[in-house]
Amino acid sequence: MKKIVLLIFLLVLLIQPAFSSDVQDVDQMIRQNVEKVLKIVRNRDLGKEDKKEQVMEVVNRIFNLSLMAKLTLGQTHWTNLDEKQRVEFTDLFIKQMQGIYLNQLELAIDATVTFEEPVQEEKKVYMLTRAATKDEPIKILYKLYKSNEKWRIYDVEIQDVSIVKSYGLQYYQILKEGSYADLIRKMKEKIEQNES
Repeated sequence: MKKIVLLIFLLVLLIQPAFSSDVQDVDQMIRQNVEKVLKIVRNRDLGKEDKKEQVMEVVNRIFNLSLMAKLTLGQTHWTNLDEKQRVEFTDLFIKQMQGIYLNQLELAIDATVTFEEPVQEEKKVYMLTRAATKDEPIKILYKLYKSNEKWRIYDVEIQDVSIVKSYGLQYYQILKEGSYADLIRKMKEKIEQNES
């Protein structure tokens, strides 16, 4: 019995550094990339288009927007699409997310961001940040998973509202009342609104 307890204790000690390393990796990644984005947004020497381009380079590196697209549509609707429709939906979803993200950049100019320690739950890590703006503090929770030894964001909660769930509900309602073509049309309209 003592050997079993000792074995379990040793296993816990061996596993702990792996979790610790993952949490440290996520902490460093989120901090560095948030700081990069803030630095880009605050750079008065960059034009609006240059800022957008540089910010999107950061976003595309750390977010798995393709997975987010699939998650928002849900397993049932996703499997009902053919490959061409999946590509079309994913491309539009990515453009929509980029537009929304970029339109919110102006809010970040004067924001002060604080970071909380990441929390690991099984194979996922969650990191809470708070952006203090002129109006009110904004709580942002990044949800990450590890893919090919690299941490990627698969969802973000802003003020306790999940982007994946929120858009998922909107898309579900459109598909429930209409068709895939209706969803695509509405997504294109939203993208045009964001671009104007």
